Amino acid sequence: MAMSMLVLFLLAACAGKSRLPELLVVPVEPAYKEEAPRTSAEIDELVRLAMQENLADMALDRLELLRLISSPPVAAEASFRRVQLLLHFRYSEALAEAYILLHSYPQHALVPNLHLWLARWGAAGGDDELVIEHTQAALSHARLSRTVARQAQALGAAVVMHSTDEVAARWWLSVAEADWLNADRWLREAALRSSMDIIRTLRDEGLLSGELGRDYIQHTARQRLLTGDMDAIRELADMLALDAPESRQYYALREWADGVTSPARIGVLLPLSGRYARFGDEVLRGIRLALASLDEAGQVSVSIEDTAGQPEQAQRAYQALLADGVDAVLGPLLADNVQALVPYLEPGTPVMALTSKVGLARDSSTLFAHALPFSGQAHFMAHYVNQQEARRLAVAHTEQEASRQEAAAFQEMFESMGGEVVDSLELPRFSVDFRDDLRALRARTDSPELLAELWEELEFSEDPEQEMRIPVNFDGMYLALPGRMVSLLAGQLAYMDIMDIQLYGSGRWQDGHLLDDRGRYLSGARFSDVSFPEGVSASLRDMLFSYKEAWGDEKPAKLVGLGYDSMLIVSMLTSRFGLSGSELAQSLRDPSGFPGLTGFVRFDDGGVGHKNFDIFEVRRGKVEPAT
Repeated sequence: MAMSMLVLFLLAACAGKSRLPELLVVPVEPAYKEEAPRTSAEIDELVRLAMQENLADMALDRLELLRLISSPPVAAEASFRRVQLLLHFRYSEALAEAYILLHSYPQHALVPNLHLWLARWGAAGGDDELVIEHTQAALSHARLSRTVARQAQALGAAVVMHSTDEVAARWWLSVAEADWLNADRWLREAALRSSMDIIRTLRDEGLLSGELGRDYIQHTARQRLLTGDMDAIRELADMLALDAPESRQYYALREWADGVTSPARIGVLLPLSGRYARFGDEVLRGIRLALASLDEAGQVSVSIEDTAGQPEQAQRAYQALLADGVDAVLGPLLADNVQALVPYLEPGTPVMALTSKVGLARDSSTLFAHALPFSGQAHFMAHYVNQQEARRLAVAHTEQEASRQEAAAFQEMFESMGGEVVDSLELPRFSVDFRDDLRALRARTDSPELLAELWEELEFSEDPEQEMRIPVNFDGMYLALPGRMVSLLAGQLAYMDIMDIQLYGSGRWQDGHLLDDRGRYLSGARFSDVSFPEGVSASLRDMLFSYKEAWGDEKPAKLVGLGYDSMLIVSMLTSRFGLSGSELAQSLRDPSGFPGLTGFVRFDDGGVGHKNFDIFEVRRGKVEPAT
C-alpha cells in the first residue's frame, strides 16, 4: 500500500510532463506570445528626449502632429507613445486619453504596454487596485511581449503581497495563464493564498474548468496534504469527481484523500545546551508547532536528543535515536556535527540535516540538507542578475570564509551563464573606510581604450571648463557583505564616482544596519532572502498565531520556520504515506518538491535542498519586495 501511494504521488506530480528534475529553482523568464512591436526611430527619439532631456512638452507636441499627419501605423504608435508620456509625467488628461486609446485600438501590439504604463501610474499614486487591474490585463492580452510580461509580473507581485487573499489568488492565476511555460511556479503562489472559500468561488465562476484550473486544485490539495487538512483534500477530490472524473489530478487527489495514516517516530538532534542552545531551541519551537498543527499528531511521536553542539555527543545521540527505532532524523544543526555522523549513518534511516553547508549531503545517500544558505541565495541571484542583462560585475567579500564562499558561489554560477566577474575585492570586516580599495578597483578595471577615447573628446571639446568623467567598466557589484558594510560602502562608491551601477546581495545584508544611512545611496539595490516571517499566506498566519500564543509577541526567527517546514515534510512522508527506509529517501527526492513557509524546496539527487527565494529592493529608505 505504501509503495503504491508513493508511485501515484510521483505520477500525479509529473503525469503529462516529460522533464528532468529541476535541481535548482531560479527566477524564470516568462513564456511570451510575441516579441515587442517594431517602432519608429523618430518616435523612439522623441520619447528619449522627453524622458532623458526633460523635453516633454516638445515631444508631446511633435507626437500629436505625427498622430494627425502620418500613415495609420505610425499615427497609432504616436498616439500610444504620447499617452505613455502623459502618464509618465502625470498630466491631468492622461487617464482619460489612455482609456479612449484602449477602446479605439483593443488589439494593437502596444496595448499590453499601455496597461503596464497605467499600472505604473497606479503604483506611483498608491492605487493598488489599478496596479492589479492593469497588470492582470497586460498579462492576459494576446499580444503580450516578453519584456512587458516580466515587468508586469514584477510590478503586480510587489502589490499582491499586501492584497487580500482572493485578489492575490486571482492575479497569480492570470500570471499562470499568460506564462504557461512556468505555470507550476505561479500556481503554487496562487495556492498559498487560497482558502477553501476562494477555491469554491473560483470554481463557481467557471475559472477552474480547464487543465490549468485542475493543476491549481492539485496544488492547493498538496498544500493541505502537507499540513494534514484531510477534510479539505476530500472536498477538493469531490470537486474533481464532478468536473473531471477521468483526469490525472482527480486520481492523485482521490489517493491522497483515501490515505490512512500510520504510526511514525521522528528523531531530533539539536544543540539544546551549550554555546548554540539558542539556535537549537528556535528549531525545536518550529518542530513543536508543526506537530501541533497535524490532524494525525497522535500518530507521530518525537524522540529528542541534545547534541550540546559537540561532534562526539552528536554521535552518541544519533546512536540513541537508532536504538529508539526512529524512521527519520531531523538535524543536526552544526556542520561539524553532521560531518561526525557521516561514517555512522544507517542506510535505512534518512537524516535531514539543517546545516548551511548543504554540500555535506553529497557525502552520503542517506543524508539530506535543508537550510537557507547564503551560497544558495548567491546562486539564485546569479540567475536573477543574468536575467537583468547585466554582463560584467565586480564582487566584494570579507576575509571570513563564509563570505568568501558566498562570493565564489555567485561568481561560479554567473560565469557559467556567460557573465564575467571583472574583479574580486576583499574588504576588512571591521574597517569603515574603503576608499583606497575602491581606487584600486577602478585602476584594475578601467578600460585603456575608453580612457584614450575620452581624452580625445576632451581635447577637442569647445568647453574649456569641461571635466572628464570616467564611467566604470562594469554593470554592477555583488556584495557578499553584512548590511553595516553595505551601507558604508554605498556612500563611498558615490564619493569615488562609481555611479550608475546596480548593487546585488543576499540575506547577509539583513543584519539590522542596512538602512543606517536611511538607504541614502542604496536606492534600487536588490538582494535575495525568504519572506518568513513577513509573508502573507494563510498557513503563515495560522503559524504566527500559534507562535504568539505559545511564546508571546516576539517574531519567530528563520530557524523556527525551517524546523516547522522540515517536520511537516518528514511527517507527511512517514505517517501519512507510511514510508520508511529507501522508499522514504526516494520520496524526499521527488522532483515536485515541497511547499513551506520558508519557501518551496526540492532535494536533488545528491540530497541538497534548493529553495525559492524572494527578491527585495531598497526603495524610499525602506526594504520592500522588488518591482
